[in-house]
Amino acid sequence: MKKRIITGSILILILTPIFILEPLMPLFLVVMFLFAGMASYEIMTLKKEEHTPIFITVIVIILTLITTAAASLWMSKGLVNDKYSDFFNKVKEYDFFPVLAVAPFVIMGLFITTPKFKIELLARAIISIMYVGLAFASLITIRLMDVSIIVYLFLITILTDTFAYIFGSKFGKTQMSKNISPKKTWEGAIAGTVIATILAGLFGLFLGPASASSNYNSILSIFSSLGTKEKYIQALVMIPLTFFSSIIAQIGDLVGSKLKRSYDIKDFGTIFPGHGGVMDRFDSALFVSMFLVIVFMLISFAFPLSEVIIF
Repeated sequence: MKKRIITGSILILILTPIFILEPLMPLFLVVMFLFAGMASYEIMTLKKEEHTPIFITVIVIILTLITTAAASLWMSKGLVNDKYSDFFNKVKEYDFFPVLAVAPFVIMGLFITTPKFKIELLARAIISIMYVGLAFASLITIRLMDVSIIVYLFLITILTDTFAYIFGSKFGKTQMSKNISPKKTWEGAIAGTVIATILAGLFGLFLGPASASSNYNSILSIFSSLGTKEKYIQALVMIPLTFFSSIIAQIGDLVGSKLKRSYDIKDFGTIFPGHGGVMDRFDSALFVSMFLVIVFMLISFAFPLSEVIIF
């Protein structure tokens, strides 16, 4: 427990400024791609008793990073405002999509020609490229949109996890899934979702980006004209969004636990002493980030805001 607390404190001290300070945006992007590569490695080496050919792991990691880059560019269209237009114009010079187009043929070619490339390893490669790549692209997109949105995201995941644990430990009686995560209870899950919905929902509704007209904008004002509507209309969007995001956070945690149980391992990795690997720390946030980006894109399409990047 002591090791876990020390590691957690160090992570908070290091990552918080990287995630929220605008001048550190280049460092944030570097860290995200580093984490994506590490997460890909963790997925590819899940089966500890089996030696995965290193060249396959390297190729999958590269394809995962390319997916992250290409998907973050695509997701940012219509969501990220024009303050990053110069950055996107430079990045657009590197066309990642042709590489993605041949990626399936590369993977299937390796599958056919490499004896050790079994069907189970193929499944892990697809999970790495698609899930890890798209999830970290979503996290990058959310940060590029505005710092308040990434704070909103982590408020949801942290509040859900913290209060689910507290209430589950005190009052939990009904196991949520004995075979996947025996310590999780329905009582804790419900409490975590209710508290996260209230607190993170209020943050998202009133503590988005400040403007000349108001210091109490919702995060909707960043990417949608809904942010200019009456507060009760915005609340009708923000409260359900936060509620379902909290549920998605717990689903992400359970999916990670199921994957680890399937391979009879405690943690995905060992990079963070007492906390495991990148996937152990970010599983909930990655699931929620994908969900939020999908919802934001739908809202932005239905209720567009003009001051966003269109390329």
